[in-house]
Amino acid sequence: MAQINLLYCMKLPEEAEAVINRLLECKSVRMNGIPIRILKLCKSALSPFLAQIFNLCIRKGTYPKSLKCAQVVTIHKGGQKDLCNNYRPISLPSPINKIFEKLLYSRLYSHIEQHNMLSEHQYGFRSGLSTSLAIYDIHENFLQNTEKGLTTCAVFCDLSKAFDTLDHEMLLWKLEHFYGIRGLPYKLLTSYLQDRQQYTVVGGYRSTTQGVSLGVLKGSSLGPLLFFLYVNDLPQASNLTPTLFADDTLLTIACADSANLQNGVNNELQKVDEWMRYSKLSLNYSKTTYMLLNSNLSQSCNFNVKINDNKIKHTTCTKYLGMYIDQHLSWTDHIHNLEIKLSRSVAMLYSSGSQPF
Repeated sequence: MAQINLLYCMKLPEEAEAVINRLLECKSVRMNGIPIRILKLCKSALSPFLAQIFNLCIRKGTYPKSLKCAQVVTIHKGGQKDLCNNYRPISLPSPINKIFEKLLYSRLYSHIEQHNMLSEHQYGFRSGLSTSLAIYDIHENFLQNTEKGLTTCAVFCDLSKAFDTLDHEMLLWKLEHFYGIRGLPYKLLTSYLQDRQQYTVVGGYRSTTQGVSLGVLKGSSLGPLLFFLYVNDLPQASNLTPTLFADDTLLTIACADSANLQNGVNNELQKVDEWMRYSKLSLNYSKTTYMLLNSNLSQSCNFNVKINDNKIKHTTCTKYLGMYIDQHLSWTDHIHNLEIKLSRSVAMLYSSGSQPF
């Protein structure tokens, strides 16, 4: 495996200034950090100094400790607002950290793409790929199986807090042995993961900082890419065909005989579960569902999917990557939900006195 080259220096001050230009201003309140608006106003003066600091960190393989602290905010996912499980934590690193991460991301991603290391089944946050393309490929696969007279079993997996429970030692082992990241680049990424801290702000008051020994930041540039590399070998764990978009995972298998299909999906899901345990991730069995797509759906009542004696719930329609997929591939449920959203939006426009048309 070719060793990654993270060690080339930045062009001064062009690269740092270009990164600052691409930063998006965050509306969330932070207790520390220079506002992005100020960074953009002072980019010409700051860029040479930032580039000099970042180049020194790259040469020494050390990530600045002051940049490894992030504010955690919560986003309501739905359901009762007094239940913690209905909120998604998002980490907001400092703007300076965002600049450094984007510089490291460009080097790491360039190495990964150059050597074609990311699985073709991973659609998340990659150039030329999107949720729309993932849904299109899924739909085409389902249609082709149906035309061949095959029954498709689609398992929509729910990973329990995958970003937050990612094991650092396992990640570093995979980076070294699977992707050729050694020497100073390895030391730099190790430093990036170690001794991280986080805090939150409630009612304008900042909490004490707490150490973080697991996971990668959802609100960062490097976090999603490191997660992709962490789960990149999942397609080799079984004969199920995966579709991956970050931690949204769909596994499919097709067969003409329902009995063989049931045995096949249960055996292969056991392999996936073993891979999850080895990688120190976990499936949420209660939220994982499966769907059968074929011309004779009456057989679904006798079809059972289990993982470690945990029965997986059967569904006729589910939401995946923002789209409602139903067992008939009719998109009726998706259109219905879209109509409801549009109706609410139009009603809000009228109530505010605006004319939508």
